[in-house]
Amino acid sequence: MLDTLDNLFIHSHYIKAIGGLAPGMESIFNTWIDLVLQGLRKTKRYSEDQLIFFSLHTIVDEEHSEIIKINLLDYLSSEENKNFLKEGAYTTVNAQRQFFLSLSEEIKTLSHHPNFLSHC
Repeated sequence: MLDTLDNLFIHSHYIKAIGGLAPGMESIFNTWIDLVLQGLRKTKRYSEDQLIFFSLHTIVDEEHSEIIKINLLDYLSSEENKNFLKEGAYTTVNAQRQFFLSLSEEIKTLSHHPNFLSHC
């Protein structure tokens, strides 16, 4: 996943990279970060002060996404740039999907460990 994102954000056309950032990442961050935050709260291992990053980041990402989208409009006059934007967004979404599928498999594997619940 990191190689995919490195390639996208460092070595791709700038519209493709921005597509990965705004529509691909910043716009959907709230969808999954709320679930992560709920899970962390359920463990009762972290104070709200320790979780503040997630709470504040949700607000910041909403604003970032809107600012980036507004500024992108001038660059989306060609089909080529529209395709770059879509490719970037799909690349990031697929990388995040792969991350969560891998995380899910890891949790399933760990959940069979006798001391799993003591770590939650």
